[in-house]
Amino acid sequence: MRIVEKYAPQFRLDPALVQSMITQESGFKARAVSSKGARGLMQLMPATAARLGVRNSFDPEENIRGGMKHMRNLLNMFDNDLVLSLAAYNAGENLVQRTGRVPGFRETHDYVRSITRRYGRTHLVPANETPPAPLLMFKYMDRDGVLHLTNIPPVQGSESSVAVGPPGQSP
Repeated sequence: MRIVEKYAPQFRLDPALVQSMITQESGFKARAVSSKGARGLMQLMPATAARLGVRNSFDPEENIRGGMKHMRNLLNMFDNDLVLSLAAYNAGENLVQRTGRVPGFRETHDYVRSITRRYGRTHLVPANETPPAPLLMFKYMDRDGVLHLTNIPPVQGSESSVAVGPPGQSP
């Protein structure tokens, strides 16, 4: 979905997570309204939507942007704990903060389980953790004309080599 892809970098969210949430929340129905009054694709409650600056919960772009901002706030609040953040998205952050766990509501447990199953994960990489640097690769031709690719730098004075960067990328 283009809107999700557009805002994912801004809110440091995996588009697959957001799409899993939208599937669970509204089944991708932009005009969905829950029995409790949550609205739109990401099922924002009117007070939450207003707090997030969403004026029209039925506008897909506003709703998704607001829902992603809300989820990023929850992830920040719960130290990137995906399970607690999803529980807070469903049951409210105050209850999750007060109890420090997923509330004992079947609906919330089912919600968290459904999204994490669809998303394929129950944990996120912490936002402040940087992924490991790619391996530097070297390529060289030996005396017999055989090309070698390795992550081990050649010994100075041996065959000539050139650093080529991470595997699968050209220099």
